[in-house]
Amino acid sequence: MWGDLYAYLLAVFSYWKWAVTGGPFLLDNIVKRVAPEWMKRLDTMVPPPIRTKYEIRIMLLAVFLAGFLAWRDEHHARLEVETAKSNVPVQSERVSRDPDGIYQYGNLVGKVELPFVDQSNSTVTFSKITGAVSLDIEKDFDYRDYILRMTQHGAMTNADVSGQKSRAIWNVVCSIVKGR
Repeated sequence: MWGDLYAYLLAVFSYWKWAVTGGPFLLDNIVKRVAPEWMKRLDTMVPPPIRTKYEIRIMLLAVFLAGFLAWRDEHHARLEVETAKSNVPVQSERVSRDPDGIYQYGNLVGKVELPFVDQSNSTVTFSKITGAVSLDIEKDFDYRDYILRMTQHGAMTNADVSGQKSRAIWNVVCSIVKGR
């Protein structure tokens, strides 16, 4: 939140500083130095205390205008990004996935060896699943166009070599929960 507030204030200040420093106060000082006779005439028409009140009102209006301009810049930038995103074709999730990978919650959690899909029995078997450290065998997982549930498996080996963990699961049988 504080980062967002800082970015907003920085954007507002980038507009506000120009309105305030290049605005009525600067003009008042330039007239005093360049044309003092005009300043005397202005003092008779609009006394300095009243002129200061107007300058403060102009400054407050400049703060509001700076906030609006900062919002407008962000709004236009957001619209450009959304337009660019809508013009980019969306790549299918299955196209970018490893065909031998199994996925849980969108993450690669293992790779299969020697898969066999038996549509008639609604099962898929794997000779071995490797790299399965993050695989939760109690939860469903994705494999190609299927959502599978592990129903049985053979041996499970875990290894930890120099802090590098690995897990392999042998002779895995899964039921097809759903086809995509």
